[in-house]
Amino acid sequence: MNEPIQMIIVIVIAVYFMVGLSQIISALQMKKKAKKIRFPKKDFFVSVIIPVKELSGTTLENLESTCIQHYPRFEVIFIAEAEEHPAIKVARALERKYPHVKVLLSGNHDPLKTIAKCHNLVCAALHAQGDVLLFGDSDVTYPQDWILKMTSPLGEKINERTIDVVTAPFFIEPDRFFGKFIALSVSLVTFTASATRSNQRFPVYASGASIAVTREVFDELEMIKVWKNTFNDDLVFANEARNRGYHIYNQLAHMNHPNEAFIDIRQTMEKLVRWVVTISKFGHRDLRAEVPLLVGKNLQFQITLIATIILLLTGFPVIFAFAVLVAGYVYAVIFRWLLGIIIEEKDMTPYYPLVPISTTAMILFYVFVRLFYHTFSWEGKTYEVQGRYSN
Repeated sequence: MNEPIQMIIVIVIAVYFMVGLSQIISALQMKKKAKKIRFPKKDFFVSVIIPVKELSGTTLENLESTCIQHYPRFEVIFIAEAEEHPAIKVARALERKYPHVKVLLSGNHDPLKTIAKCHNLVCAALHAQGDVLLFGDSDVTYPQDWILKMTSPLGEKINERTIDVVTAPFFIEPDRFFGKFIALSVSLVTFTASATRSNQRFPVYASGASIAVTREVFDELEMIKVWKNTFNDDLVFANEARNRGYHIYNQLAHMNHPNEAFIDIRQTMEKLVRWVVTISKFGHRDLRAEVPLLVGKNLQFQITLIATIILLLTGFPVIFAFAVLVAGYVYAVIFRWLLGIIIEEKDMTPYYPLVPISTTAMILFYVFVRLFYHTFSWEGKTYEVQGRYSN
């Protein structure tokens, strides 16, 4: 192969790794800036809304973490369809323990129109008394400054734009090998898709296990009507807000999904298929413009692998191609390790060298689901989703 073409290939690879280095530097700067950003405390009365159903070993810890928040004025609403749902006993115990907690029953929903979660959110929102509605999940543990972090940005201005909605992703705090293996790639995508150095970009995938919105904006978005006719809660909410011109701020609130072991293969498949189908069907239309950036951030090693094959096919020395491959592998591991520091990940250090393998496996799974799945299962029901915003 002639020298000019080989030189161009070397320059492209060098630029790629320089961009990667800048990404690592940006990640470190993001953590530093996130700690510096301070919004003034607000005096909202906040309604925390948590749908409950299944029972796990951390359900009490998860639900009680919403009740013991360091915030002066708030109520907690646990909502379920029926009294016989397993987590209701835990919710009832907390209702007796804390005067600001109440449990509501929503009654059976119509599975042809919406999922049970959206049905529950609608019922709770209709009964909530707060100036701000704060939606969360029952399988997440919340730090005691969660309400404060989620509500303090509301009404503030960033780049001359008023913050109307605050979202925050949660990160898997996995248990056992399989859970940690999945978390290596899922947390990577969640973080890089939902945060930037200024934490202001619309969260493409992780619109949030947590959403804070004023009652006024919630009503203007007509979310009661929307949630009555959709099969997704958080991404649909974010899409509606963005389409109406509201400014979404993404907060790093350090929420964890604890002790996720992914032991049951069937349940794990259901979760992962639902994740892929949800992204495919409810990702915002602007996602197409974001794809090159997301690919560059999440597929570092895979891009390097392709570059290595090209190097070998174009006559470069094997040792040089191997060095490029190793550099790409190390780069992916270092970036994921830094991400673990930013999100304060626990007990994952021995697993970071598996990042390139984990992301490759998840890429193959993602492609497989996109090709062969057009439905997802949730809580024993199968939902067929046709189009981005319809049922």
